[in-house]
Amino acid sequence: MKAEQWYIYQAPVLVHAAANTQQVSLNFDSDADFICTQITGTVLQANLVVGTWGGTIQMVDSASGTNLFSDFIPFESLRGNGQMPYVLNPYRKFASNSIVTITTVNPVVTATQVYVTLHGYKIYKA
Repeated sequence: MKAEQWYIYQAPVLVHAAANTQQVSLNFDSDADFICTQITGTVLQANLVVGTWGGTIQMVDSASGTNLFSDFIPFESLRGNGQMPYVLNPYRKFASNSIVTITTVNPVVTATQVYVTLHGYKIYKA
């Protein structure tokens, strides 16, 4: 087995019917710690990608019990995209079997789908 291997975690889709708050849990595998190097996000309304949404996001790491941000932050300041992902420097380590809770707030009355993807690599246990 490889000591390190690139990997991508896709969080469950946050589906907003209208202006409201949604929360999902992203479960990390038990076989390895995950080093997150980049984050990308996509927002859809009426099945079209939205460039500027206006929503906010917060992420909580269950292993450390800490918020990743001091408060809810604008989604656009974090999300990046396929051509230019948001690069974490330094990288963020998530322990195996941990859970990240992702909460988004939709400020508009339009139905919205929010996708959050964590890119990085697994460090397998010896």
